Amino acid sequence: MADEITLTCDCMVHGGDALARHEGQAVFVAGAVAGEVVRARIVERRRGYLRAQVVAVEAASAARVVGPCPSFGACGGCQWQHIAYPDQLRFKRQVVVDQLRRIGHLPEAEAVVRETVASPLAWGYRNHCRFHRGHDGWGFRSLGGERVVAIGGCGLAMAPIGEWLTAMHDRPGPPQVAVRCLGGEVATSEAPRALFAEVAGARLRVSPGSFFQVNTPLLPTLVEMVVGRLAPAGGERLVDAYGGVGLFGRFLASRASSVVVVETGPAAVADARVNLAELASAEVVEGRAEEVVGSLPGRLDAVVIDPPRVGCAPELLDALARRHVARLVYVSCDPATLARDAARLTTLGYRLAELQPVDLFPQTFHVETISTWRWQR
Repeated sequence: MADEITLTCDCMVHGGDALARHEGQAVFVAGAVAGEVVRARIVERRRGYLRAQVVAVEAASAARVVGPCPSFGACGGCQWQHIAYPDQLRFKRQVVVDQLRRIGHLPEAEAVVRETVASPLAWGYRNHCRFHRGHDGWGFRSLGGERVVAIGGCGLAMAPIGEWLTAMHDRPGPPQVAVRCLGGEVATSEAPRALFAEVAGARLRVSPGSFFQVNTPLLPTLVEMVVGRLAPAGGERLVDAYGGVGLFGRFLASRASSVVVVETGPAAVADARVNLAELASAEVVEGRAEEVVGSLPGRLDAVVIDPPRVGCAPELLDALARRHVARLVYVSCDPATLARDAARLTTLGYRLAELQPVDLFPQTFHVETISTWRWQR
């Protein structure tokens, strides 16, 4: 087989590549856009599929633009700078639908997945970055992860993080440094301290080591969507599983008779207790969601689930079904693990009512989703 082949790209897929076919095999083409004809170099051969990299675009998509970052294509921080932002939103919805159909076995996905909500900022939105120290300075891992690509700046990072990177350009340091910017303040893993984020009128403490969503401008929208889909009327008992620093629990506690925030990370648990301290209806429990939720006494009316990228522990989904929890809102940052969990939820007796993609990660293939599930049995 030739090292270079001409391909017609059919669609975008989870992971950021375009999908093409060659001699009966799937080819995942990095740097291509759906609808394009490209000349590509084969970089990996696997049983049943190939991976390739664009060498030349022979017929460009109308969605193609020039990525503004000089490191784009080498740096692994972004995958979709070459795609116009409105088309990124369209492709992300298509990827979610595809994952739900293929992995989640949900043929109705096209009808229930809404159009992707855009980020207020397509650039300069990230409040957290992890930089690596290479031979030529600070930067990100390459696309293959084998080296560090030194960068002069990052268009995705909030301005204070970019200023930190500029100031550190020629300075020595550890192999990697995490940098976070909240409330106009910057903290690093070398000089850790708690920061405070203002979200929809609430002041939330976020300590080093605590997870927090990276797109600050979209957080009020995310909170509004989650709370609106849980729709507490005042007398419900709710659970915020994988609750982090209490982002959702903070706003649910003022609308329900009882909210239990469940989290495993000690730093996040401490933050959540500070952030919900003034709300008598809120309780923070440290522990694994699948263990805590299954053992909570009394009824549970609705649950919000916001797991890490690996998705939910199956034991948690089983526990929710055993308790016949009427409403679930599942916040996911990975369509593939969401689709896997969707298949299990459907088998357990839940129905997907609707799914809203939200673009927390412009210029990358990643997408956040908020799915609403109803108990049917």
